[in-house]
Amino acid sequence: ASATTDPRLLAGGIYTALCGIIALTLTAGSADAAGSKRDRTWCDPALGEHPLSTIAILPVVSVTGDERAERWVENGWTLFYDRAKTAWVSAADVRGRVPEAKLAEVRAEVWRTGRPSAQAAVDLARSLAVDAVLSVRVDRWEIVDGGRAMVELSAVLTAAAGDCLWSISGLAGHGRAPGSRERNFNGDMTWFWRPSLEPREPQDPLGLAMCTLFARWSVALPGAMIPVANAPVQLLAEEGE
Repeated sequence: ASATTDPRLLAGGIYTALCGIIALTLTAGSADAAGSKRDRTWCDPALGEHPLSTIAILPVVSVTGDERAERWVENGWTLFYDRAKTAWVSAADVRGRVPEAKLAEVRAEVWRTGRPSAQAAVDLARSLAVDAVLSVRVDRWEIVDGGRAMVELSAVLTAAAGDCLWSISGLAGHGRAPGSRERNFNGDMTWFWRPSLEPREPQDPLGLAMCTLFARWSVALPGAMIPVANAPVQLLAEEGE
């Protein structure tokens, strides 16, 4: 769900349905109830006691200051999980409602620690009238090994009271490194494109690596954040990392 009406967000539902059709059969032992073993996850045992009907997505922070990567991830998160029970307040909406000076402070905190301080989370949740805030950091966004795209992200969910509720970090790749035998999702990303993601690159390997990571994370999200249609999406790339 989305806290604001944006027809373009409906494209996320198209992708969710697509993944439901082409989802790859998981190799035995490649994933468990917490998601892929390649991802590092943590969850507060009392997470179920916290309402998550509305969550604000804070502006994404790249450790290298890559603004294009930040835009891809902001749009990607909303598009991938737009059919969740949770109503998302987009990063764009957060920018429009929170003073720039405050966002600059939060950005520095996310860059250093991956999440806003407890007090900053309390202040943000109060001003945005949400149950929690989600911070996402881009730790890696690059092309390596003669063309293989590698994307590494960290995400932290912080409650309106300032407590950390859930976190995840992981790495995904797209493209074949020499001698690798990995399997990739090679779908056309035309559905994902937005004007803010210029230039238009339907086969952008970094975007595809990001999509692989988001799809993999679908089995590790808190319940309210999992897309309700064809969820969980189980699309894993067999990477030779």
